[in-house]
Amino acid sequence: MTTEYDTSKATETLQQWIVRMSTDEDNKWKQLSRVTESPDRIRLGTILTPEGSQNRMRRLTFHPDEEGTYEEMILHVQGVISAMDLPPQLDAILIRPNQNFRKGFLHQSVQLTGYSNPEFQKNIDGLHLIERHIGRSFKEGVLIKWEPIDGDVHPTLSITNKFYTSTRFAERKNTIPFDKVVDPRGILTKLQDEKFIHTEDNKVTYYKVRVADDGKLQ
Repeated sequence: MTTEYDTSKATETLQQWIVRMSTDEDNKWKQLSRVTESPDRIRLGTILTPEGSQNRMRRLTFHPDEEGTYEEMILHVQGVISAMDLPPQLDAILIRPNQNFRKGFLHQSVQLTGYSNPEFQKNIDGLHLIERHIGRSFKEGVLIKWEPIDGDVHPTLSITNKFYTSTRFAERKNTIPFDKVVDPRGILTKLQDEKFIHTEDNKVTYYKVRVADDGKLQ
């Protein structure tokens, strides 16, 4: 038996979550939808150079004031999951010796949509602003133009995180173990080598949120 997904109810629930997160004092300035309100606070910040390497890693930072303080931008976005490719990794992954580079493309991902919710469009606008900001630091044509996915008519965000980082950009001492929930059979762990490692930046943590009787999130 198949049932039709209630997109109206999903849109209504999404709106409730957006309002809740956008009015929370600790979270509202981390909302992707609010990036366009403070574009001058966004900068391409810290440049990290691993020892013995000439490669550079740049991080987008948010500057809340003019006192020189900053933090790496970790943005929050609310949406309805329309597609996903997530752990646990249960199937073997075959990579031939001459295709080792493929490890750099292995990732987990979700696609988020807002259906007809107008607030979700602000996330799209925020990403376009970030794209333009980053583009100023590179020669024209170097960056691939970003566009949202047209998922079932509605704009959709595709969010991915790679399982591995190239050792060109991170030292081997930064390797961390895969969580057993993500890699219960050790498949991803065994694929690590001298060129690709699993680091803190590759780690994705999953939480289950519920609304308590008093209306607070837990």
